Formats: sequence, structure tokens, C-alpha cells
Amino acid sequence: MRSGVLAALSLLARILSSILAVPLLAAPAPRAPEGFSVELAAGAPAVVFPMFAAADDRGRLFVAESSGGDLYAELAALTRRCRVSLLEDRDADGRFESMRVFAEGLVFPMGLAWRDGRLYVADPPELVALEDADGDGRADRRAVVLEGFGHTDNGSLHGLVFGPDGLLYMTLGSPDGYRIRREDGSWLEGSSGALIRSRPDGSRPEVLCRGFENLVEIEFLPAGEVIGTDNWFQLPQGGVRDALVHLVEGGLYPRHEDSPRGTRYPVTGPMLPPVSLFPAVASSGIARCRGAAFPPAMRGSLFTAQHNARRVQRHVLERDGSTFRSRDEDFVTSDDPDFHPSDVLEDADGSLLVVDTGGWYVQHCPTGRIRDSRAPGGIYRVRWVAAPKVDDPWGLAVPWDRAGVEDLARLLGDGRQEVRAKAQRALAARGEAAVPALEAILAAPGRGLAGDPAKEGAVWALHAVPGDAALAALRRGLETLDADLAALCARAIGLREDRTAATALALRLFLEEEHVRLAAAEALARCGGAGQVRALLGALGGRADRFLEHALVHALFRLAGQAALEAALERPSPRVQRAALLLLEQPPRRGAPRDAVIARLASEDGPLRETAVKVLL
Repeated sequence: MRSGVLAALSLLARILSSILAVPLLAAPAPRAPEGFSVELAAGAPAVVFPMFAAADDRGRLFVAESSGGDLYAELAALTRRCRVSLLEDRDADGRFESMRVFAEGLVFPMGLAWRDGRLYVADPPELVALEDADGDGRADRRAVVLEGFGHTDNGSLHGLVFGPDGLLYMTLGSPDGYRIRREDGSWLEGSSGALIRSRPDGSRPEVLCRGFENLVEIEFLPAGEVIGTDNWFQLPQGGVRDALVHLVEGGLYPRHEDSPRGTRYPVTGPMLPPVSLFPAVASSGIARCRGAAFPPAMRGSLFTAQHNARRVQRHVLERDGSTFRSRDEDFVTSDDPDFHPSDVLEDADGSLLVVDTGGWYVQHCPTGRIRDSRAPGGIYRVRWVAAPKVDDPWGLAVPWDRAGVEDLARLLGDGRQEVRAKAQRALAARGEAAVPALEAILAAPGRGLAGDPAKEGAVWALHAVPGDAALAALRRGLETLDADLAALCARAIGLREDRTAATALALRLFLEEEHVRLAAAEALARCGGAGQVRALLGALGGRADRFLEHALVHALFRLAGQAALEAALERPSPRVQRAALLLLEQPPRRGAPRDAVIARLASEDGPLRETAVKVLL
């Protein structure tokens, strides 16, 4: 009897052993087009529920991880259960084999960005900067950069990124909103989603555009334009809801036309349209292909993570007047119902990192409710298999402190995008000594801005150099025949508020290329004065799509007084009259003459007639 039991137990043990030896069916790996590979770069237990990621200047990856709890409930209660992990790929094989917790006790960090030894983290209701002072891989200093961000749902503070202008950009949704105290004691506030930027220390916060349900993340184009991912661009209509959007200063977008509280912003006309519309894909992170490790036809493309659609899409932008249209195609896809990409970023070697947040977001997501799996997610690396190996992608072997200005200037054209970015900041730090070399790059013949990244870096380096020598170089850059470079110089000049460039900018309002005219109008809103109102009105009376019209009207809002706008009512262009009526009805103006409004009720121009009706109502 005993031997029979032992034999049975032995047989059971062998059966169990054989069962355990058979691997469980693995979730299907994400797919990329032929010629590309997809591999897991980091997974559980190193990272669990990763949301967003950012790299420092050494190639270490900081990953914000969800607690896995109810996002809305934990934000509302300010429950500190989330963390940021620090991953390292020490042997450069593409996989992160080292992990440590960099910071914990955070409130759903839905955005993070690295700059100058500090990790900027969204920690509602605050934006904080974390430092590792003793070099042990764990944050031991915390400073509040800005505070006053709402914390109701996934529209709370997120989308942190440093622009090429050195400013810190952040996104918000509705109804979370913001109430930020400025240095002068006044408040910057609103309840609709917005794009906000400030200096790295949090000073001079400003809203660039607003009206969103949930603007998630942004990316910069070579000529300085900003493209963003926006969920609930509109209520579902014709099967589409979410969008890729062109973000312009002062822009008002259609989901929340008028914020119910807060800082007043001008209305310039109809709400701005999208670049591309999608179903309820829940677009999230966005990245631009800057390196040379993808096929030439893909360079410059945008990639977006689409949580609900279980995919990463590639977007090829083409100019359409002063804005863009987009050709959209799937790039990374998966049959795994637990694959929910939330972020994409380009690594220094040119490969694409895809952050899969896994299966934790179930309470407030229709697709998440289908399958509450608690899949931990992970980080995938997408490579072009034919790409050559990139040596020292982060430029760690470059003697930055000993490099001369000419050496740094040459690195602006390096094939490694992170080396170019470091060279740009290093040249800016050299001050006026770097101006001649930077201006020489702008004046060099050959490829335009789109084909020569050195020129893009030179413009932004000049923008960061104090003094008139750099501004003079940018003003001369306006004279280039390269339309993209002229537009970029205009934007850099506008950020510097260079009033001596106002006349030159006004001349650019009448160029053939509408995107240059838009950039000039944006710059004039900051650099111009009453002397440029005539040029703005003249340009508004000519050919202009909605984005260019907006930029011209926004500049007039800042520069034109009551008398100039009343005089504009006598101009023959219905668009100019419509803009004048619209602006006269907004503070600080005291309104249009009543008889002038009534006279336009009989106008043959429909939009002018409709504007007059709205003014009277």
C-alpha cells in the first residue's frame, strides 16, 4: 500500500514537473514593418505600469510608474503611491539591466523632463524639480517650480518637455485647470485644457493656447512650429474624436471655446481646425525622428502612441498654406489586448522607445474595462535592422569643457542628435564669442533648414545668447531665401521681443510662403507696435487661411488701439472689418460704434454679417 502511494506521488510529481516545464503562452510581441525589429528593453519587475519616460544627458532613463490604482480617485485625494524609477543600459546592448527607485511618494507623475542635473516631475498640485546631490541614484533634493494645478482626472499636469528655446512646456486638460501666481502677484488661471510654458525656474509662466479637453504632449518641428496630441478635440462625430493639432500662440481650440473662469484671452474668429482627426484612439506621447538610424524617408516623421488603438502611428506632415496636413499610417501594432502604448521617445542611437503602460487603467477607459488583466506593461525598443551602429550616441567621449567654439560649431551638424543638442547649449553658454561661428552656419550655402540640422541648432543657440550681436545675426537670418530658416529666425526674434526687428518682420507679412507670414505675425505680436498695425491690416486683407488669419488678428489685438480698429472698419476687405468688429468688442476696447455694427447686418459677406449679429446679441 505504501509503495503504491509513493509510486502515485512520484507519477504526480513527474506530471507536475512536465506541466511546469512547458512555458506559458506569451503575449504576442508588438509588430513593426518589415526591416524593423521590436525587442523588450525593460519589463517587470524592473518597471511596472510605466506611463512616461525621459532620458538624462548620460542616457539613463527615468520612468514614471503608476500605482495601478484608480487614477481619478488617487489624484483627487492626492494619494502618494507612485514612483519614478531610474534604468540604465550599462553594456549598451539595448536592454536596461539596472534599475533603482529614483523617487517615490508621488501623485501620479504623468510627465517628466531632464535639464541641467534636475528631473522635472509633474506631482500635482505641483511641478517639482528633483536632484540627486550625492550621486547615489536616488533623489535627495526637491524644489517646487510651480504650483496651483488642478487634480481631478487625467487632465491634470502632464506632458513636460523642454523646447529648443530652453523653456519648459507643460500641458493640461479640463476641468483640472490651473491657478498659478505670477511674480507680480497676479494670477494666471483657467479651467480649460492649455499649453503653458515658463522659464526653468518657473518664472514668467504664460498660456500659449487653450480650449482643450485634454492636450497631452507636444513636439517641435524644424521651423519652430509645435504639434500636439489632443484627446476629445471634438465630441464624437462621424466616427472621429481625437486629433493631431497645430498649436499656435493665442490659439483657441473648439472643445472648450470659453473657459468658465480665469484669465481672459482674445477670440480671433472661428476655432482652429485639426491637422488630422482620429477615432477614440486616446493619443498620448509624441516624438519626432531627428536621428539617422531610420530610413531616410522616415526622418522628420512624427510618431504617436495611441493607447486605445494598441498602436504607434507614423505621421508624415506636408505644408498646407500656413499649417499642415498629415498622412497617417500604422508603425507599431499589437494583437495583445493588454498592450497600451502611452509614450514614445527617440533614444540617442536613433531607435524608438515605446512605453507600454500595461493593463492598470481600467476604471475610466472603455477599452480598459474590457479586460482587467493588471498586465504590468514594459518598454520596447524599435530598430531599423539596416541601421549602422552609432558610436558614443550621447557624446560622452567629447571633451565639452575643452572644445573650442569652432569645434562645437562643427558638432551642430553631427549625425548624433543628442550631440547636436549638447553642442547647441554649449555654444549658447560661450556667449558673444560664439556669434560669428553661428552666423557663418546660417549664411552657408547648400541645403536648407530641412536638410541641415546645424542651422536649426545655430538659430536656437543665437536665441540664447544675450546682447545685440546675436539679435543682429538673427535679423540678418530673416533675409535668407530659405523659407523655413526665415520662419525659424522670426520665431527666435519674437521670443527675444526684439523691437528693432519690427520693420523687417512687417515686410515678411507679404511674402509668398504663408508659413513665413504666420511666423512674422507671431513675432510682431511680441516685437511690434502701433507702427506695424497698417502692415498687419494690409496682410489680413490679402490671402490668408485660418491659421494665418488668427496670427494676424492676434497681433492686432496686442498692438492696435481703439482708433486704429475703428478706422479699419472703413477698409474694403470684409475680413478686416470682421476682425475689427471682433476686437472692438473685447477688453480693453470699449466696443464698436453701434451704427457701424448695424450697417454690416446687410453685408453681402456672410461671416461679416454673422459677426455683426453676434456683436449686437
